[in-house]
Amino acid sequence: MSKFVLDAGHGGKDAGAVNCALLEKDAALRLVMLLGAELESMGHEVVYTRSDDTFVELHQRCVLSNAAAPKYFVSIHLNSSENKHAYGAETWYYEGSSTGRELATKIQSNIIAATGARDRGIKAGSFYVLKHSQAPAILIEVGFISNDLEGPKLFTSEYQSKLVTAIASALD
Repeated sequence: MSKFVLDAGHGGKDAGAVNCALLEKDAALRLVMLLGAELESMGHEVVYTRSDDTFVELHQRCVLSNAAAPKYFVSIHLNSSENKHAYGAETWYYEGSSTGRELATKIQSNIIAATGARDRGIKAGSFYVLKHSQAPAILIEVGFISNDLEGPKLFTSEYQSKLVTAIASALD
């Protein structure tokens, strides 16, 4: 079986995006822990950049991942916009990584099929964790916390379960 590094965006002093009492760091952590449990139940090994509400520097996340030498590095986030009507999921990969692009495409497709979320597509970017992870790396923006309809849904067990199943099946 494979080894994966799962990265819950933000944490500790860094709440990430916020919508009233909803904090990105909380949903990202919950999703990563659920995803890790799902992958472990499938026989995979999982390494977490954080498994509780602590702050981990971006550099340390990459150091941990590079030392673990996983098949993939997967970072989970919630998106935010000043436009309260923005919604949907998107998946990022490091530009020039054909493996990252393939994985991003598969995960994005699975998320849209499982949740019915608006497809914002896959995008190439040079986020720190994508650029400095030696393993193919992706960053998933599962939806917009800033959207008053989509944001609260991202915190429900039912929706999180759909996301986790979609991502896990793409990784397996």
